[in-house]
Amino acid sequence: RCAGHLGGPSVVPALERLLASADWWERHQAATALLALGSAGREAVRRHLAVRPDDEAVTQAGEDDHGL
Repeated sequence: RCAGHLGGPSVVPALERLLASADWWERHQAATALLALGSAGREAVRRHLAVRPDDEAVTQAGEDDHGL
């Protein structure tokens, strides 16, 4: 999660790849970090949800963030 606060936009590709993980918690944490990055991270989460709208780990991160 701290990557979202410390890494800046350059970490978006690495975090976006983690959204494809089989592990629920890993996807949730990657989405949370992406959302913390601002617009670049939010766009990555939106791209993921466009393909996998039923991904509860990512959807929950967006609900927790109150801004997706």
